[in-house]
Amino acid sequence: MIDIAAVSQGLRENRRNTLSNLKNPQDRRSLLLGAVALAALGGGWLALHHTAPADATPSAVATPAVPVDVVTLAPQKVRIWSDFSGKLDAVDYAEVRPEVAGRITEIRFQDGQSVKAGDVLFVIDPRPYEAAAAKAAADLQSARTNAALAKSNLVRADNLRKAGAIALQSYDQAANASAVADAAIQSAEAALVQAKLDVDHAYVKAPISGRVSRAEITLGNLVQVATGAPLLTSIVMSCSAMTAPYRFPTSISRTMGGPSRPLRAGGAVVSWGVLIPLPPRDDGCRCSAGSRRAAARRRRR
Repeated sequence: MIDIAAVSQGLRENRRNTLSNLKNPQDRRSLLLGAVALAALGGGWLALHHTAPADATPSAVATPAVPVDVVTLAPQKVRIWSDFSGKLDAVDYAEVRPEVAGRITEIRFQDGQSVKAGDVLFVIDPRPYEAAAAKAAADLQSARTNAALAKSNLVRADNLRKAGAIALQSYDQAANASAVADAAIQSAEAALVQAKLDVDHAYVKAPISGRVSRAEITLGNLVQVATGAPLLTSIVMSCSAMTAPYRFPTSISRTMGGPSRPLRAGGAVVSWGVLIPLPPRDDGCRCSAGSRRAAARRRRR
């Protein structure tokens, strides 16, 4: 290889020596032109061997490695979930409605309170029914008195008939009056029982034990017992049992009646239960094509 630096140094020294020795300007000009040509050739050689080609691509910059999670595939048991929209309902549920008409005078529970069967929840003004019960008791007493008189008349008529002192028709009338009086006693007793039931129904009681909802009708309102009596409140049993009714595709109907499966609410398992079919609804609502109605009944594990 040609050492360009050494050549350039030698040329400079030679030039100084030569210029100092040359006296003719023409010789000096020729020497300078030769030196310029030699420098140009050296520069071309450097440009050819030390300049990178135009189409050369820069070396790629190495990127840092990204950490990833690695899982080894292996067979394992999994549970396939099917999510459906539904709600949780208590299995034992009772609606409390009035059985007598009147104005609500008392509410004897707090919203969400636990009650026992027979606890008084509402009081409907009992005074009209208490008066009716008192009248029924008086009517019963009157019927018994009339029956006693009719029986005495029958005994006297029977004695006179045996003595031939009265006509047979009069005896038959006395016997009929005694029978009617006995029937009146039974009617008065039934009326008294009904009146006492009305008094008892004025004190609306819890039909089952559980947790009571809120009062749907507040104090001072008038309630009736016609068809479609208003709902006063509702009671659900404790959470020992519940259902989760929902609609599901017919493709999973084969799972009905199978083993217990976990029931989830909000992503958490709240219980274990089994799918059971529900009867068709009687409110005119029908499921869409390809779907069925069912409930997931909760079971104790």
